[in-house]
Amino acid sequence: MARRKIVEEPENHDRWLVSYADFITLLFAFFVVMYSISSVNEGQYKVLSDSMITAFTPSSRSPADSQMPNSIQSHQSQELVSMTQTINLAPLAIARRSGNPVLVDPDAADSVERPEVQEEDSVSGEVDQMNEIALQIEGALESSIDSGEVIVERTPFWLEVVFNSSLLFESGSALLEASGELVLQSLGQELIGLPNAVTVEGFTDNIPISSTLFPSNWELSSSRASAVVRLFERRGVESARLSSVGFGETRPISINSSEQGRARNRRVVVVIMAELEDQVAGQSGSLRLIELLRQGQDSN
Repeated sequence: MARRKIVEEPENHDRWLVSYADFITLLFAFFVVMYSISSVNEGQYKVLSDSMITAFTPSSRSPADSQMPNSIQSHQSQELVSMTQTINLAPLAIARRSGNPVLVDPDAADSVERPEVQEEDSVSGEVDQMNEIALQIEGALESSIDSGEVIVERTPFWLEVVFNSSLLFESGSALLEASGELVLQSLGQELIGLPNAVTVEGFTDNIPISSTLFPSNWELSSSRASAVVRLFERRGVESARLSSVGFGETRPISINSSEQGRARNRRVVVVIMAELEDQVAGQSGSLRLIELLRQGQDSN
C-alpha cells in the first residue's frame, strides 16, 4: 500500500507583524495614559488658584469667613499682621547687615497696609542707637581691645563683646579673676540705664572636663556665663534684662586640633540686643528674630 504523502505547509514569514502590532498597541496605550495624567483640568486649577488667593490675601474674605466667630477672625488677623511685620522686617535687617542697598518695590509696599515709613525710621533709629552703644563700649574697653583680649563685633541689631576666657577665668574654673572683674565692671557701667536686653553666652573647647563642680563642659560654660551675669547685677544692671546660657563645646569658631584654635573657642560673649519690640509682636518676638539672624550669620 502506498504511503500518503505529507504536504508541508509553506513557512509564514510575516508572523513578526503580529508581535509588532501588539507592541504598537501597547505603546499607544502607554502614551494615552501618560497624556491623561499630565493633562491639567483648567477648571480645577482655577478653583484651587482662587482658593489660595482667598486664603492668603488679608483684605479678602470668603463666605466661610463671614460665618466664623468674631473672636477667631480677630485672632487670625492679629497673627497675620504679626507675621507680615516680621517677614517685612527680616529682609531689611539682613540687607542692612550685609551692607547691600535696600530696594523697595512701590507696588508691593502699597499692597500691605502698614506704617512702613514709621517702621523704617524706627529701625534706622535702632541702628543709630546700637552704633552709639558700640562707641561707648569700645571707649570703655579700649586697652583690652588693643591687647586683643576683647573683641567688639558690630551688627545693626545686636552687639557682641567677645572675651577670651583666659582674661576672666583660670583653666577649669568659673571664679572670676580680679583682672577680669575690672574689665567686666567697665562694661557693666556702660550697660547701666540702657533698656536693651543683655545675654551672656559661655563657650568652651572640646577638651573634656569631669569634676565635682563641673561634670562636663555644659556646666562649666553655664557657670561662667552666670558668673558674669551676677557681676553685672551687682553693678546695678537691671536683672530683668539679663540672661545667661552655656553652649559648652557645641559652637566652635575655630578648629580644636590646635592650641590656638582651642584658645579662641574658650570665650564668653556678651550680646546686647536692639530694641525691636514695637516693630515685631512683643519683646520675645524681637529677641527671637535677632536670634534667628545671629544663627544665620554664624552658619555663613
